[in-house]
Amino acid sequence: MSRQDIAPGASAAIGAALYGLATRAARRLPRDMSLTSAATLATLERTGPRRITDLAAVEGVTQPAMTALVRVMEESGLVERRGDASDKRVTLVCLTEAGASYVRTRRQAGVHAFERLIGELTGDEVEALVAALPALKHLAEAVTGQPVGEVAVKAFPVARSEARLLVPALMFIALVVAAVASLGTPLITSVATSFHVSLGSAQWTLTVALLSGAVATPVLGRLGAGPHRRATILATLAVVVAGSALTVLPLPFAWLLAGRAAQGVGLGLTALMMGVARDHLPEERSAAVIALISVVSIIGAGVGYPLAALLAELGGVRAAYGIGLVVTAAALLTAWRSLPEAPEGRSAHVDVAGAVVLAAALLLVLFLAGERNLWSRHPAVAAGLAVVAVVLLCVWAVIELRSTTPLVDVRAVRHPAVAGANLAMFVGGMGMYLLLTLITRYAQTPHGAGYGFGLTTFVAGLVLIPFSVLGFVAGKLTPRVRTRIADPLLLAGSAVVVGGGFALFAAARSDLAELFAAMGVLGFGVGGFSAAMPGVILAVTPKSETSSAMSFNYVVRSVGYSLGSAIGGLILAAGTGPGHLFPDDSAYTTAALVGIGAMAITTLTSLALARRRPSETNS
Repeated sequence: MSRQDIAPGASAAIGAALYGLATRAARRLPRDMSLTSAATLATLERTGPRRITDLAAVEGVTQPAMTALVRVMEESGLVERRGDASDKRVTLVCLTEAGASYVRTRRQAGVHAFERLIGELTGDEVEALVAALPALKHLAEAVTGQPVGEVAVKAFPVARSEARLLVPALMFIALVVAAVASLGTPLITSVATSFHVSLGSAQWTLTVALLSGAVATPVLGRLGAGPHRRATILATLAVVVAGSALTVLPLPFAWLLAGRAAQGVGLGLTALMMGVARDHLPEERSAAVIALISVVSIIGAGVGYPLAALLAELGGVRAAYGIGLVVTAAALLTAWRSLPEAPEGRSAHVDVAGAVVLAAALLLVLFLAGERNLWSRHPAVAAGLAVVAVVLLCVWAVIELRSTTPLVDVRAVRHPAVAGANLAMFVGGMGMYLLLTLITRYAQTPHGAGYGFGLTTFVAGLVLIPFSVLGFVAGKLTPRVRTRIADPLLLAGSAVVVGGGFALFAAARSDLAELFAAMGVLGFGVGGFSAAMPGVILAVTPKSETSSAMSFNYVVRSVGYSLGSAIGGLILAAGTGPGHLFPDDSAYTTAALVGIGAMAITTLTSLALARRRPSETNS
């Protein structure tokens, strides 16, 4: 269509509509500073350090007015003055990390305001806006005089029909990778028998999956923050399918371990599913979906455990692992058909040095957590390796701080909300997994020990059903509750619920129904905790960093789970008398009391986050 074909007055009508929209949008933005101050910060964020005279010209104010404005923002810690390396006589105004964070938060608030409005439009109206994106981009460039990053059509909320397909796909993929990674848990004894290896060697079918998942998660998180997220997801699922095939084929034990390692890589996809939901669903919908993805990644173990145990009893180890091949292939097909491309204009470079150092540190941490005999038989060696792990983590932090393209944005991780959430996840994860292992181990202890129920692997797996069901219920309820209760308070309340599960287990475990009850309480607490956690972290995280931020949180969770399992094993080992195969019943009570202490720390940490949030809002 040429300009001659446009109806008279169309430009004026469009201009009036855009002007009215712009003024109303400005009213929806935070009013904690003037528009000129906010525009100046945005200019610095877009163009880099500038002279005061340049800033005054860009913003259309006098130089004395800009000097006063910069002084106020400097006192607030949003900007700082530095000398120009090319001309020592010149002083440049630079954006600080706090200033950059403020710009991101303010921009995100504006985006969310428009997202809410767009979410109320019809599908045809949204498609009309999508068609107008090139023109809107051209207008923005004409106004600012600066190139505007490419705006991808896919960055807008997908149509309702597509969303109906996308959400189940995200849930299914997250459930599959979690369930497949947990397949090793009920099959350890069967693997030892079938492959004629020790139980300690067979335990590595679980440990190696956790190790590869912990190492792959931050790398996948960084790749998922870039433009090739869809390709990353498909390639990772292809690796998981190949690993699943190795577990089914009649190959030696070493190939089984290789297959389990490949399956564990899929654990890093959960955070990428959250990134897809946040980019391609309306804000209100994405928050609920992200919460459920977080919960599904936990309860997947409760789904995979009894199913794998049943198949192992009916058809052997290969049949149990065969279900993993079927569902992972289905997940790959689902991802290929359903997942959209990431928004354009993003970049992601993997910090190879940081990835290698972090991988070495995590390998040591999880190895020390899994090798409980090393601590009892060679404590000096274990302590030395622990020191090496701490040193490697410190070296990794230094590398990330100096890197222009860090694997994990350590500065963002140091944000009080993110750091507090990760601390709560670490300590809470130890407690949650501790109770899970205590209950399942207690249920399988034979009657000859003086306690326990002597359940088979399959029946013991059924004990996890209340965990999965009530965990899912809590995940569905949490998005509704969080409209009235802040996420940190939900974390604290969920930690109290898990503490109640510990108390129930410590006080009453003589009847199988009591174990079911304790497992249900644990599931409800874990579901609520997992659903609320993303809200705390993503509230201060840019959309583009969703996958990376949540990947780091999942690494923290994996380490916490591993340490919780190790702590439980050490306590029960200490409670096992000489010549006895099973620990005393009192050792379980001791472990439960330790778990109550861990959840108390988690509760206090979450409450500290809740107290900090109002103060930050009012400041």
